Amino acid sequence: MIAALLLALAASPIGEERADARMLAEAAAQAWNRGALGEAGAHAAEAYDALAQEGCLATRDGTRLAFMAALAGLAGQSEEPQSYFFWAAGRLDRAAGGLTGTERRLAREYGVELGRLPRLDARYARSPFLTIPNPRRARDCPDILPALDADPSAAEAAILIAWTRNPDGAYSRLESFYAYPDRIRALAPEITGTYNLHQTSNRRSLYTFVFDPCLTVHDGEGRSRDICLETASAP
Repeated sequence: MIAALLLALAASPIGEERADARMLAEAAAQAWNRGALGEAGAHAAEAYDALAQEGCLATRDGTRLAFMAALAGLAGQSEEPQSYFFWAAGRLDRAAGGLTGTERRLAREYGVELGRLPRLDARYARSPFLTIPNPRRARDCPDILPALDADPSAAEAAILIAWTRNPDGAYSRLESFYAYPDRIRALAPEITGTYNLHQTSNRRSLYTFVFDPCLTVHDGEGRSRDICLETASAP
């Protein structure tokens, strides 16, 4: 598996003009701060790659960019694989910091190590962790990622990650764990008591609820309704 990934890496295009990491990081932050999660994730992944080319990935900025790309993927707003980027964010955090305790837990929960998902080999093949599995903090690298707003005012999509149980199709009371934007936590009581018709579990787990810009929930009779962001048009 590792040999195949290294061959894929060797076959990747070289000599192409490298994107500017600072420009891409600034674009990612601007999109994040106006609530455009998909755009933020795409730019963050590009900035991540640019930092890797520049030898400055093992920084707090590299960690934050990986987490942004991961979250956008988890919310279905980006084609980038969240399993890779959560894994990368965790490794970079160990080297350079950058994640909060909550974000670190998400990286552990959703990250998938190298070689576990063959369909993601193309992304793993471009990973600097193939040659440097345990990176050290990069030195002499400027800060490039502007401050990130945890609660942008007009989100195009939102994600709520919460602890709950789903024993008989009915969610128990949700305990919010992470949200983007942060105010989406206020919608958690509206999800409590609604029904998931597709899975049942007695184990307390982290569940992901995506508002894109609406979340469809069901009652005990199977009737559906939409919980929407305030910026969404009426369904």
